[in-house]
Amino acid sequence: MKLYVKYILKELTSLVILISFALTAIIFLSQSLRYLTLVTNNGIYFIDFLQLSILMVPYLLMIILPIASFISVIYVYNKFIMDGELIVLSSTGLNRFALSLPAFIMTFVILIISYTISLYVSPISYNIFKNKIAFYKENYTSIFLEDGVFNEKKGLTIYIAERTADDSFNGIFIYDARTTDTTTLMAETAKLITKDNFISFELYNGNRQKVNKYNELDILYFDYLSYNIELKSNNYTTRWREPQERYLNELLYPPQDEIPEMFNKLKAEAHYRLTWPLLNFILTIMALIAIYPRHFSRRGQAKRITFTSICAIAMIVLFIGFNNIITITPKIVPSIYGIIGLIIIFCNYLLFCRYRAL
Repeated sequence: MKLYVKYILKELTSLVILISFALTAIIFLSQSLRYLTLVTNNGIYFIDFLQLSILMVPYLLMIILPIASFISVIYVYNKFIMDGELIVLSSTGLNRFALSLPAFIMTFVILIISYTISLYVSPISYNIFKNKIAFYKENYTSIFLEDGVFNEKKGLTIYIAERTADDSFNGIFIYDARTTDTTTLMAETAKLITKDNFISFELYNGNRQKVNKYNELDILYFDYLSYNIELKSNNYTTRWREPQERYLNELLYPPQDEIPEMFNKLKAEAHYRLTWPLLNFILTIMALIAIYPRHFSRRGQAKRITFTSICAIAMIVLFIGFNNIITITPKIVPSIYGIIGLIIIFCNYLLFCRYRAL
């Protein structure tokens, strides 16, 4: 590998890593806030919250890499033009492809990383994420009990007036319709207890109302009552796996017993996984087009860079739109791949064929 290629490639790689880390950290923190209540409500430990947050990183990284590549190529190549380094290299006889080689090497590596994340890492991490959420729903019910609203879960309707700092409840109403023998409970205070294989409420100062076999209302007043609400479970085999949890073959060839209404969503997710990494290649070419004018100049390319950045945003929106279009009209899939192919050909034409001389 020639010295100039190593030099430019080092600059590009360093900036891609820096931008990817920064953007991932920003989105990571904003997304993590959604699950911060799991800790503040004392439902789970901070380490569990951290694991949930980290499991989102592969998917975020797949989304961010094309953007990081685009920004890196724009910045590094424009900097080299402004410093005169690219002009000197051009004067030695290096053509446009030779000067673009470091960007293409970096993009090829990122393309492999993106497909690895898209096809293997992301489904695994998202599946673990959903299994953990399902586990917490089954075993940490207090996390998902909101105060001031009616919470419905497996035949139970629970209303909580107020949640206290120690994760107790003030003013609780429970309607149990899990059997034909329905029961209504009201209490001044309550606390959720997890013991052995059961989850129960410890109710204080309340009453239990139940209609007996003579169709008469029985009311039992109590100072303390322990009321079982569910059995803990570690069985998730019946949970429907979302498209983001499945591998490519499961998306393209779903089982015969799959929900018919979900076929289009599964196919859309499959083609999204296949097409999104291609943005790395397309946006890199667009960045190079913005940098390479007819003739190099130290004045910079502000207008070209601004226009290309707008086009890059439009391209990202277009790829996101492809996913929604396939969900509605799956027959359009061949046309979408045709459009992507034409975009790649047109971008290569603008980069290598329109202005052959530098």
